[in-house]
Amino acid sequence: MPCIPLLGATHPASTFARSFFAPQLALLADAENGRACPELSDEDWLRLGVRRAIEDHPSGRAFLQHLALGGADAPAHSHFFETLKSTRRLALVAEVSNGLAGGLPALPGDWWGCVPELANFDVYAGDGHFHAAAAHDPRDAQDGCKDALGHFFSLNLRSHALAHLTVADQAARRKEHDMRALKRLSIASPVRGQWTQGVLCVGARRD
Repeated sequence: MPCIPLLGATHPASTFARSFFAPQLALLADAENGRACPELSDEDWLRLGVRRAIEDHPSGRAFLQHLALGGADAPAHSHFFETLKSTRRLALVAEVSNGLAGGLPALPGDWWGCVPELANFDVYAGDGHFHAAAAHDPRDAQDGCKDALGHFFSLNLRSHALAHLTVADQAARRKEHDMRALKRLSIASPVRGQWTQGVLCVGARRD
């Protein structure tokens, strides 16, 4: 099931798509959480996820309609939304995403490389992002309002690799602060699997 438009092998968009998704598919080949799914393969599911994130569509249904109109063999909307509930696919996304982020080299002209004191450190910036609640999100029992859903991310300032840290705690806070989210994280790396110096991204040692 191709989830990109059906273009000839020499079409520029087809060539770009192969190059763009190549690192992701290389990690997928050895992924521990990968499975053979004939109805919607992991490869196509990951491609769909990337397109859903980078394209501008008001809803998942509009996204699927756009795929169908563009010539792609889009999955049924009911099946697509069911796959979003899969814990196995969620683990697969995290595995591939962390592999991509951890494997990126430092950018040319790395500014942080000019600071000798930071030679053995990975340098991260962190921030939270809140977006409007979905139509199906529950309302608060007391005031009937919907709370924005928050996600926290880290950015490797050497490679510019972006990684997901955690989802905001909506049980104890209406809108969790960034620092509270960082403090409650377990000993888990924003990219490579472990923190070695506290929970502040600016001090995670590499060795």
